[in-house]
Amino acid sequence: MKLSTADLLRAGKSERMRESARAHMADAVAASVLGAAGASAGAGAAAAMSAKTLLTAKAWLVLAMGVVLVGSFAGWRAWTSGPSASALAPSTAVAPLPSSSARSLRVPPPGPLPDASATAVANKPRLDAAPSGRAENETESLIHARERLRAGAPTEALALLAVHSRKFPHGFLVEEARVLRIQALASTDPAKARREAAAFLREFPSSPYRANVTRMTTP
Repeated sequence: MKLSTADLLRAGKSERMRESARAHMADAVAASVLGAAGASAGAGAAAAMSAKTLLTAKAWLVLAMGVVLVGSFAGWRAWTSGPSASALAPSTAVAPLPSSSARSLRVPPPGPLPDASATAVANKPRLDAAPSGRAENETESLIHARERLRAGAPTEALALLAVHSRKFPHGFLVEEARVLRIQALASTDPAKARREAAAFLREFPSSPYRANVTRMTTP
């Protein structure tokens, strides 16, 4: 089959347009994967995973585009390998299509992965964000109350727990403080201990201390 110069130019232009469309498709799909990964994960860790997902998605897309281009180039060679193709003048030769390696260079590189330490700092819970000295003081306060309770001095333990609750009204050991108070009340005022135990179980239905609280206040 004899091809005119116009036919060859149109075919080359069409192939270049398809290649450009594939490049845009690769970027669009990779961006979509990045967005989906960012929406499904946590904020700081999702950023690192999204960047990694972007690299993986683009790598697979470039590989797939390379296979398509190689197949397209083979078809183009078979289409133009007829006897009449060799008779074409050198000035009408169509430039070869870019190889898959050249195609991979067209994919814009993703941005740098976020620093792991920066991500960890950004994702720390408010508990860790609080001054470590305050957490240590709260822990020591409860240890002192527990020691007095174990020493057989529930009244002193209750006094220490009262100071603790005023000093740390929104501490991270609220449940532990309540349990110690219920245990101390069980020795000094069983009726009040049962009332506070019932309130505790309502407020913390999934508490790991649920069984202990129930056992301490059961006659």
